[in-house]
Amino acid sequence: MDTKIKRLGALPRLRAARGKTQRKLAKEAHIDQATLAQIESGRRRARLLTLSKLAAALEVDVEVLLEYLDTSASDRGRLGQAAKKQKQKKVGE
Repeated sequence: MDTKIKRLGALPRLRAARGKTQRKLAKEAHIDQATLAQIESGRRRARLLTLSKLAAALEVDVEVLLEYLDTSASDRGRLGQAAKKQKQKKVGE
């Protein structure tokens, strides 16, 4: 399996839905902002470690992040709700 994901076009929408700027997400994920910008624009491929860091900073599992990025717009609301429930569950633990 390729350890890189080619394009994360939905990442800016997910980031915005979480109320995070590129700068804030990059800082929270411990990656360079330029790297995040390149990933979001498709000029750079994200490694699994980077995806893991981004998922943690966005407070979702990598699986949820990948599902979100690989779904149509009509399904994103459902996955957004799943991510929200997952976050609430973590807070309640």
